[in-house]
Amino acid sequence: VAKLTPGQLKSGVLKLGDTNELPIKVEWLNDFAGEVKLTVKLPPELTGVTAQNATIAAGADAATVVFKAAADAKPGSSQNVVVTATATYAGKYTVTQELKVSITVAK
Repeated sequence: VAKLTPGQLKSGVLKLGDTNELPIKVEWLNDFAGEVKLTVKLPPELTGVTAQNATIAAGADAATVVFKAAADAKPGSSQNVVVTATATYAGKYTVTQELKVSITVAK
């Protein structure tokens, strides 16, 4: 349905008490151009970090997942952040794809 490619956080790291954006680009396959929902699952080691789910609109080429670190979040890195993309193909087939991305939380 689509090939998804994660980008990098804008400044490379997520700073304590701040937000940062992770772009997710899409390459449409097999003439599909429907909506793709992105949901984020954060691992337990990213204490104090939240993420907003996003949607790649039909026909669009990207969306942005926004991460936020609390001022008292635990600094560190994780390569186990999972972004799951879900789309409905032909109105009845649910297709999912998982991407693993890395997030570093720093002072």
